[in-house]
Amino acid sequence: MLATHEATLDMMQLKLADMEDRSRRCNVRITGLAEGVEGSNAIQFLTHSLPKWFPSLSNLKGELMRAHRIYSDDRKKQVGATRTLIFNVLRYTTRQDILRAAKKAPLTIDGRKIRFSPDYSSYTVKRRQAFSRAMDTARAKGVEFFLLYPATLKVKGAGQVKTFHSPGHAEDFIVSLPGMQDAPTGGDGDPRPGRSSDGE
Repeated sequence: MLATHEATLDMMQLKLADMEDRSRRCNVRITGLAEGVEGSNAIQFLTHSLPKWFPSLSNLKGELMRAHRIYSDDRKKQVGATRTLIFNVLRYTTRQDILRAAKKAPLTIDGRKIRFSPDYSSYTVKRRQAFSRAMDTARAKGVEFFLLYPATLKVKGAGQVKTFHSPGHAEDFIVSLPGMQDAPTGGDGDPRPGRSSDGE
């Protein structure tokens, strides 16, 4: 009976997280921007800055809807941490264009690495972060992987392609693989090999 209740609770959490993720599907998170650099009008700042940072985003006028700063849970305890800037765009395709541009040309401002990522629910973020050690191991060995939405790790190695819902099982498999130094290294936020995808 207890196992049934736990399974039902897990299913409810997954459904709630999926609903929240869908409500955020046009959001983008930016971490690393100096506090207050956006001034009193974050939308105006982003509308001006995004095309300057990424020339392919030259037609964003009217696409940015709202923006605000928050502390993410893992940064509250960090001394001097800047708040994450979250902004919403009119269309999902615009969000994807921004994420692709940021991955293609990583941005550094005044020595700070500026990171762009999808805005997932905290439940989904924790599930994805659970694969961090497995992905670090894969990067170190040069093993191809894809982190698929919401939290499934797809690994290619030794002529095999496997998917894992368990971080522990994924890491065990990656550790068992021979090193593949010529394979792509990893990253996040993009469905290319060694990277992650939101899968929407």
